Amino acid sequence: AVDRCFTLHGIGTVVTGTVLSGSVGIGDHVVVSPPGLPARVRSIHAQNRLAECGRAGDRCALNLAGEGIGKEAIRRGDVILDPELHAPTDRIDARLRVLPGEPKPIGQWFPVRLHHAAAEVGARVVLLSDEPVRPGGVAKVQLVLDNPIAAAAGDPYVVRDTSAQRTIGGGRLIDLRAPSRKRRTPDRLIQIEAYAVPDPEAAVTALLDTPPHYLDLGSFARDRALGSDETQRLVDSLGLVCIPVRKTLFVLSPACWMQFRLGLAANLKTFHADNPDLPGIGMERLRLQLDPR
Repeated sequence: AVDRCFTLHGIGTVVTGTVLSGSVGIGDHVVVSPPGLPARVRSIHAQNRLAECGRAGDRCALNLAGEGIGKEAIRRGDVILDPELHAPTDRIDARLRVLPGEPKPIGQWFPVRLHHAAAEVGARVVLLSDEPVRPGGVAKVQLVLDNPIAAAAGDPYVVRDTSAQRTIGGGRLIDLRAPSRKRRTPDRLIQIEAYAVPDPEAAVTALLDTPPHYLDLGSFARDRALGSDETQRLVDSLGLVCIPVRKTLFVLSPACWMQFRLGLAANLKTFHADNPDLPGIGMERLRLQLDPR
């Protein structure tokens, strides 16, 4: 997470900050997120010493090179990421705890300043229930940001008043791909509870047990900063059925896949019995008869 960016004569653009997770090494190709600028790490200072790499928890200075890389292009609050993790978001479902000393309840579309890592951005708190969040209370909410940020599911955050003078509360981010519509339906609220499970294997199991009973595994793994090995272990340990669609990898549980296949066969059998003179059923008509669709 970048807290400073400057230029050193004879060296170039340098960013400083804390490594939040993973590691970074000399020669790594990275992305500055949210702007999406590609860069290469030329050198590293970790804990005020020259180093080959920086690890989670280290204070680091990275010398970056790349087209468009400069102190004017990189701002406080930007994050240096593996290119596979670059997916900024401006709408997040989260858990919010309001401090007991807050003078009034948090109502619908309540304006705040959101602090995440080194970023500060204007946001609105959208309630996912009919009741306001009272001082000392905890609730699931949706945070609608004025500008996108780079984040990971489970990250902590703090919200302050719009003048950034008073801390209102804070919590952890749950789902970085929150919908703008149907955010309060019973099925969606169950999904949020599943996304809130910290353990990835338990979270995937819970998500596949709730409608629509399939999951974009690539997006899930990216938003939790899971490596390819960790993602493959999820597939293997749960016996997931993988269905690639263009660049998206959807997964289903074995039980759901079996139910889907049986439903598909039953629908085709019924159609041909009722329509013996027709060559087949239309793709869209068949899709609407299946679960999941």
